[in-house]
Order: sequence, then structure tokens, then C-alpha cells
Amino acid sequence: MRNKLKEKLNFVKELKDFKREFELFNVKNIVLEESEEILNNILHIDKFNPFEKPDMYLLFDDCVIGIEQFEFSAYETTKNGNLIKIKENQIRKDNLELYRKNNQYYFETHIETGVKIIQYENNFEKVLLKHYNNIKIYKENLEKINSNVKIYFLIKDVTVGGNDIIYNGNPLFYNPTMNKKNIELLKKCKNVDGYIFQCSAIYNQNVFFYLKNTEENLNKLYEESNKYIGLELNESNYSKIESYSNFEEEENE
Repeated sequence: MRNKLKEKLNFVKELKDFKREFELFNVKNIVLEESEEILNNILHIDKFNPFEKPDMYLLFDDCVIGIEQFEFSAYETTKNGNLIKIKENQIRKDNLELYRKNNQYYFETHIETGVKIIQYENNFEKVLLKHYNNIKIYKENLEKINSNVKIYFLIKDVTVGGNDIIYNGNPLFYNPTMNKKNIELLKKCKNVDGYIFQCSAIYNQNVFFYLKNTEENLNKLYEESNKYIGLELNESNYSKIESYSNFEEEENE
């Protein structure tokens, strides 16, 4: 019973997190190709409901739209997980120990990330196919609500500060639809009706890209992505700041 309650609370938290990120003032919405329908549906934030498989749904009179959300990054990933998250967790443990022993209360640690385009592509493929393999379950669950079911994938690039490349001598913000291998994968996921790609950019701006999953839209993006082939991601090292107040809160939980 306790585990089921915890799972239910997690579903509610995921929905609240998405609403907060979507409604922040520092948000930019970009519609890719002929995909206004996806953004227009997402704007009905009052119609969102938490769910299990998929994570949430939008209920309209004529259909139900299920949304499954997941994340990836350009960081190296092993069977133990994202190496940057592992590194951050260790930094927090080390800082907490210093706080307890020496009463240090402010820490600024430089983190070298080692982002790579191959890691970006591999991580994207892994999480996309993992969730696409469950799409039949998502649809069956939602058909109990409305027989007309659509599925959107909300895919978050959690690389800190987002990713960018140098194109024609200038930095260019990089999103998953600029990658040819990613688009080839999207073409295989024919049962997904729409995609929302969430990325962070400079000054912690949330950028949402909306894509309706049609052959025409994907073909246009596929041709456009040719010019970015062979370009590497720019390094995105960053400084992580911790303060003693964070540790005190953790210890009291």
C-alpha cells in the first residue's frame, strides 16, 4: 500500500514539475514545420491529469492525449547511470562531510562534462526505443478513458545549459531534430503522434520544440539536418554551487 501511494505521489509530482517548467516566465516555444496542433493542445494546461503509463494525459471531448516523458543528455552513460549525476552526488557527499567537519558552508565546484555527439545520439536512441516499446500499453490504458487515443512523447535534454555547435563560425543552439540519426529513429516510431523536446539554454531558459509526427515534417527536418553532419558539440563544463542550507534541509528529511 505504501509503495502504491509513493508511486501515485510521484506521478503527481511529475505533472507538477512539467506545469511549473512550462509556465515559467523564461520559456520559449518553437513550432517545427507544420506542428501548431501539438502546441495548441499542450496550451490546455488545465486539462492535464497525472497517470501511470503514460505519465499524464490531456482529456478532450473527442480524444485523450497521453504524454510519456523521459530524459537524456550528451554525457557518458554506463550501466550505473549518467556519469555526471554520479559525479554530482559524490561532490554533494564530499561537501557535506566538509561542512560537518570544518563548518564550511559554501562550495563552488567546477565540473568537466565531456559532452560528445556520439553520447548524445546513443543516449537518445536508448531512451526513445525503451519507451516506444511500451506504446501498446500506453494506448490500452488510455482506451479505458476514451477510445480515440493519441500519444505524445515529452523528451528532455538535461545536459546542463543545453547543447550547441559551431556552424559557419557561430555558436548555434542544438536540439534533437538537428541530428540525422535522431530523425531516422523518429521515422521508425510511427505510432507516436507528436513530440515535445524540452531543452535548457543560456540563462536557464526553457526551450520547447513541438513536432507533429508526419512523414512530410520528418522528411523536411531530415534534409535540413544534412548541414550539421560531422559537427561536434561544444564543451559545456559548468560550476556547481552548494550551500550549507541545502544540507541542513536534507538532514532533516
